[in-house]
Amino acid sequence: MCRALRVEPNRVMVEADAIDFRIDVPQAPAPLKGFAAEIRAHVRRELGLSPGVVMGAGHQPVVWHAGLLAKFIAASADAAALAPAEKKGVWLHFVSDQDLVEPSRIELPVREVGGAVRRSSLQYSTAWARSNDRCTSAWYPPFAPSAPSAVCASEMATAARDAFMCQLGANQRESSAALQFAKAVGSCAHAWTGQPALVIGSAALLRAAAPLVDQILREPERSAVAFNEALREDPHAARPLRVAGDRSEVPLWRVASSGLRERVRAEEARSAIRAGELLLPRAFLASGLLRICCDCFYHGTGGARYERVSEHWWRRFFGIDLPPFGVATATLLPTPSALGLQAAPARPRISHRRLWWNPHLLSSDRSQHDARAALVERIAQAPRRSAERAARYAALHECIARDRSVAAAELDQILREEGMNRSRHAQASLAHDRTWPFLLLERASVDALAAAITRAVRRARRDPQIPRDERRV
Repeated sequence: MCRALRVEPNRVMVEADAIDFRIDVPQAPAPLKGFAAEIRAHVRRELGLSPGVVMGAGHQPVVWHAGLLAKFIAASADAAALAPAEKKGVWLHFVSDQDLVEPSRIELPVREVGGAVRRSSLQYSTAWARSNDRCTSAWYPPFAPSAPSAVCASEMATAARDAFMCQLGANQRESSAALQFAKAVGSCAHAWTGQPALVIGSAALLRAAAPLVDQILREPERSAVAFNEALREDPHAARPLRVAGDRSEVPLWRVASSGLRERVRAEEARSAIRAGELLLPRAFLASGLLRICCDCFYHGTGGARYERVSEHWWRRFFGIDLPPFGVATATLLPTPSALGLQAAPARPRISHRRLWWNPHLLSSDRSQHDARAALVERIAQAPRRSAERAARYAALHECIARDRSVAAAELDQILREEGMNRSRHAQASLAHDRTWPFLLLERASVDALAAAITRAVRRARRDPQIPRDERRV
């Protein structure tokens, strides 16, 4: 069970259970005007979204950890908080399937033959042979899931594996494995996020934004120059686009028949569109489209870094100031038992190494302690490098050997326990990994996190005068 929440200036947490979250709720955006309003209306119409409040969050097709779950909870809570009383806000789930993630895996603790627990990437499909060439997630076709053969380390891990396989099976009629996987994750999180109005992949998002794609292809050089100038905000955020007049590179991926994604020039993109080949938006184009479509799109702390570059490019090339974005993240740790781990043992006060040279410490016989102290004192009093000092030192070693002989069984036991404890402490480090799937977390802890995020969002929307820096909870 969760303990009482403790509120601090920038955090809400459950003291003993390591519940910790951050949310940055931006000011309610002003209505879009001009070209930006036209693009929002067009994209929403193409996606089948009704007018009104639309929030959003997205990620690659992976099973979310608590930090990722937090931004979907925030999007759902904000859709309800910002919508007018007489209307219902909705939220959309974007699947970043242009990324290089195989949508068939879940990270779970498994038990090895010797009993040790390790983290393993379990695969629900063997239809695709892994290679050094990683394919874009949108390329993988949907699949009939099969249970991984590895032995899970706990009952909770086994239940998570089986429950997720059930959801994969229920969604295998989706158009791609990425959407199948994402909808399975969303179904497992439904208790905390509710139902999104739309689960959308990057190809559908790009098709809905055809006017913007046409503009990029009409002016590929200006687009590439603006993109590269935007990278000055963060030179490591992406590789620059090649600038070569009408043959300049555009911020799209072309997906080959092998599933590999390729950088594409303007004329190649035009040919791909005519041939009906798969084109996907690159990150800065996709994130801007989502922010145009949504009243507020929620990122994690990593995505927030790249949005500054995206904003610069959209303003310079399209003449659009993107709406603000929110940030949400959290840390929740599974219990050791959920991972099949024993609680980390208390470290011994005295190591085997020290006891090996001081076996008298294992005895309650005060005379042994006194005899040892007397020998050490006599050694200290003898002249350095003298035969007397050497003899007294030899006598000390004879005393140590006798004490070891008396305590031999106890010393052996301490050595065995120390070896096992080292292994247990190494295993216990797994319990400090914040990226375990939320399926391994205690329900009460996730309930508390969802409730706290919802309260924070409602408070921010009730009091829009709070400065943005103070809207972090």
